Amino acid sequence: MKKNYLFLFAFVISLSSVFSQANLSIIAPVGNGATTQSRAPNGNSSHAFLRGCFLVTASELSSLVTGTNVSSLGFTLTTGVTGAAVTGSMTVYLQNTSDVSYLKGTSWATAITGMSNAYSGNMTIPVSAGSTSINLALAPTFTYTGGGIYVAYDWACAGPYSAGFATYAADNTMPVGGASASATIAPAPTILGNTNFRPCFIFGAVNSATNDVQVVGIIAPGKLPGSFNSPCTVNSVIKNASSGPLSNITVTMSVTGANTFSNTVNISSLAAGASTTIAFAAYTPTAGGLNSINVSTLPDQNNLNNASIYTQSVTCNVWAQIQPSQIFSSSVGFNTASGIIATRFVNPITATLNAISVTIGNTPQNAGNGVYCVLMNSGGVIQATTNTITITTPMYGLPQTFTLAPQTLLPGTYYLGLAQPQNSVTGYFPLAASPAAFVPTTIYYTSIIGGGFISNLVQNLGYFDIEGIFAQTTTISATSPSSVVCDGASITLTGIGANTYTWSTGSISPTISVSPTVATTYSVIGTNSVSCLANTSISLAVNPSPTVTAVSSLSTVCPGGAVNLTAGGAITYTWSNAATTTVTTVNPTVATTYSVVGTNTLGCNGTGTVAIAMNAPTITINSPTAICIGNSANLSASGANTYTWSTGSNGINIIVSPSVATSYSIAGTNSLGCVGTQSLSLAVNPNPTVSASSSPPAICKGESTTLTAVGAINYTLLSSGAPANFTATSVTSTISTVLSPTASITYTVVGTNSVGCSHTFNVSQIVNACVGIHENNGSSALISIFPNPTNGVFMLDITNSTGPLSIEIYTIIGEKVKAKKIDSGKNEINLNDQANGVYLIYVTENNKTIHISKVVKH
Repeated sequence: MKKNYLFLFAFVISLSSVFSQANLSIIAPVGNGATTQSRAPNGNSSHAFLRGCFLVTASELSSLVTGTNVSSLGFTLTTGVTGAAVTGSMTVYLQNTSDVSYLKGTSWATAITGMSNAYSGNMTIPVSAGSTSINLALAPTFTYTGGGIYVAYDWACAGPYSAGFATYAADNTMPVGGASASATIAPAPTILGNTNFRPCFIFGAVNSATNDVQVVGIIAPGKLPGSFNSPCTVNSVIKNASSGPLSNITVTMSVTGANTFSNTVNISSLAAGASTTIAFAAYTPTAGGLNSINVSTLPDQNNLNNASIYTQSVTCNVWAQIQPSQIFSSSVGFNTASGIIATRFVNPITATLNAISVTIGNTPQNAGNGVYCVLMNSGGVIQATTNTITITTPMYGLPQTFTLAPQTLLPGTYYLGLAQPQNSVTGYFPLAASPAAFVPTTIYYTSIIGGGFISNLVQNLGYFDIEGIFAQTTTISATSPSSVVCDGASITLTGIGANTYTWSTGSISPTISVSPTVATTYSVIGTNSVSCLANTSISLAVNPSPTVTAVSSLSTVCPGGAVNLTAGGAITYTWSNAATTTVTTVNPTVATTYSVVGTNTLGCNGTGTVAIAMNAPTITINSPTAICIGNSANLSASGANTYTWSTGSNGINIIVSPSVATSYSIAGTNSLGCVGTQSLSLAVNPNPTVSASSSPPAICKGESTTLTAVGAINYTLLSSGAPANFTATSVTSTISTVLSPTASITYTVVGTNSVGCSHTFNVSQIVNACVGIHENNGSSALISIFPNPTNGVFMLDITNSTGPLSIEIYTIIGEKVKAKKIDSGKNEINLNDQANGVYLIYVTENNKTIHISKVVKH
């Protein structure tokens, strides 16, 4: 059952446990406003037999300390039986469990396996038109070890029965919370059916806790209008769940999320089983979004009940007691009667109420009934009434907005309520309820349909979604330097007074630049830190801009030539050359585009341009970039008709032979008399200094000599029969090649350096016939050498000599080993200091070689 009659509000189970110093009683599950007549013994003949097994979770038993001995188990009833009390036999089974969902299945035998028999005896269902309870003393007591508890019971009744049905408070929030089955005749059912309805059990126990502080709940608006910019006070209900008094209890509130705040309150003393409501220091939210409010105490014997968390939404202009994003699983109302269910609103500032929003309940009887909302003052007198909305099925579980003529509320207490006109035929329950373990006792009230008084409504059905929607007070403005802009000109618009902006242009910047061509209105929407919206607009008129022209006396000139530029179409002008006259004279040296800004009588500008081209010839010089010192270069010009070189020449070509790097320039004149210039720099590279020699400088025919060169990188021999070229690694490196000329020859060595410059060096090489062991060559002198071969010392005999004589001795590979002056006649030559081998003897007369002989030393 989900229908909740108004008279049920008198049944209070919103507090899950009642404490005294020695005993405690815990209702679990606490219930969500649901009821059942089929999941516990109802006293009717339909329940001659009933079996059920249900899970009570650890979170629902948070007030129960581990190690507590449970001494009784009972049920909470919203109504008892009619006529006479009904008695039957009852067996109760209990089991500690770590299960968080029902896992016992649907077999009765399997379900009670492992469970303890906690009670066997009679149970009597009392006669009652209102709320009541049944309690069974357990023997022996059941020790709670933490976690959840499975509760199973087996009911059998032979009558007499009640014509009516006992109704039990229940919870239907678990998808599968247990299983049960009933029968009118024996045997008792062995297969059960799963259900989401669980009876609200009463666990009685001796209170063994000596230090157990419980945060029962948090009292604060679930939705705050940030536009109020006023402090919000958070209250919390704190209980001493211990068996004795406690002192110096520290309670801390922390706000996190969109806003942050913290505060600590100390409770000096609290009696056993007593509760108190504390108020924390107020805080003012400055940012829109979700706040998480956490109230906590210090660790103690039962840490499962030491904290409570409450979600608060800060929006622009909505106030409500209910937390955001709740699930509505039941409906409440006056059934066939009429009345008003209202929420208490304490207004902190002068504010304008525009509407009241209410979430509609989902019971089928609601469709077709008309409801409306009311605003009541602190005495319950109706001050304003909204429009009437006829409920339709698509509205179930959804908020509906009821509009008011704007109501100005001064600071003070008011009541926002849903009025339910009477439907005595079917009855209905138009207000949705969201189940909660804790519902403050000071937030909901009732009145008769016409108002006039207020009655506090204490109930366990949950929170009702009744919200006040207030006028937004945020304003923004938009500014611009002027209300008039010239056609196509840009102007800056600035939004003021918000945190974020959205312009009709699509821009989200506080400032935008626009360039309208026609009169335009720009709008902007501003949002502040708590999401309040405001909009404004700004209109701009557009003045026409002039069509400015610019013309020139010549479209093409020589560089530096004079051109007159003339502007038109406006009143005043400013040229790009800074002139402010209608006509200006310019002398461009390169092709140039000139612009002029003209201003009309409205102060609007227009721009005109004119381009001046150049007629100067483009001169090109064709030339090498570098020459070797001593060489010449041919410089050739093109691109003009006549030329004048920096050397004074007037021809197209000039021949130059600079000894150092030199720059040459030329001026060329075309057929229109325009002059163009060009220049180039001609580098001069050094020639290498090449030297060469042969060793030996004279050889016999058939022998070889070594030619050595230095001073360049690459070498070329120009003499016939020599290798073509050879290469050194640097100009300081020497390089050699072996040659075998057959006759005396002059070798021409051409050396080239790294930049391609060259130098020539000549080397003379003598080649003698050397026939026999000695040879006389063109002299009257008679020469003989003996002994030959020699052991080291030989005689050189010269007769008929006509001039000074000398001798040079070389090895066969050209190395000179001796040189001395000799006399006519016999001369002793000693080669003992030389190695064995073949030596060449050169005899010179009057500085001329007259004889070459071979001497063999062995």
